[in-house]
Amino acid sequence: MARFHIVFNTAAKPGRGEEYSEWCRVQHFPDIMRVPGLVSAKRFKVMGKGGEDQDRFVAILEVECDDPRDVMREIGRRNGTPEMPGSDCYDPASVTVTFTELEGEWNAAA
Repeated sequence: MARFHIVFNTAAKPGRGEEYSEWCRVQHFPDIMRVPGLVSAKRFKVMGKGGEDQDRFVAILEVECDDPRDVMREIGRRNGTPEMPGSDCYDPASVTVTFTELEGEWNAAA
């Protein structure tokens, strides 16, 4: 099996960034981590050029599988069910998903 990353870009609905972050921490990411193939998940808050809060986020899921689209299909199947309850605090139109495969890796010199 290979390792892939699934990258999500999302945005909270206006004025609901804290609520969205809380739902992700308490509900959504624990549910996501129960999906077969998931290895790890990281979530980042997007900062504006001047450091301003934008209520936009990037999540990177590391998966180990033959095809990351199979993991995404399972997430889609569970989404909005008791296995993975949804939330109305984010903007569904903001969601983009990218599948990536590691092509190279570099580290700073010690």
